[in-house]
Amino acid sequence: MTLAEQLQRGEEQIPIQELVKKSFLLTELGAAYQYELERLLSEQDLKIMPILEIGNTETMIHLLKKGMGFSFLSAFTVKEELEKKRFLEVRTNLPPVVMYSQLLYCRNKWVTQEMQKFAELVGGRIE
Repeated sequence: MTLAEQLQRGEEQIPIQELVKKSFLLTELGAAYQYELERLLSEQDLKIMPILEIGNTETMIHLLKKGMGFSFLSAFTVKEELEKKRFLEVRTNLPPVVMYSQLLYCRNKWVTQEMQKFAELVGGRIE
C-alpha cells in the first residue's frame, strides 16, 4: 500500500522510516523546528534530505498546497489549512514535539500600551 493510500484511509501512524524517503520542504538550516526534527531523527539513525529549505513559512505553505511534498511545521502555523481540510496531519512513531517561547523585558523600564498588547497576544502578561 502506498503512503497516499495510507493517508486517505486515515491510518493512525506512518512509520518515520517510510516518511523520510519522501520530498520535504523544511525551514532554514538551524531553525528551531528543523533542528528538533533532525535531533529526533538522529536518535533513530535517520536523516531527511529536503528538496527545499526556506525561511518564509507562507511561501512554504503555498508550495505545500501545490502538493510539493511534506513539511514539519507548528500546528498554529497551519491551523487554518488543517481546519479547512486542505492539509492532513501525518502522525509518525516519533515522540511529540513541544516548543516554548519566552518573552523577556526589563522590569525597571516603562511598558508601552503596544508592548502590553503584544504580551497579551502571545499569551503572557507584563506585571
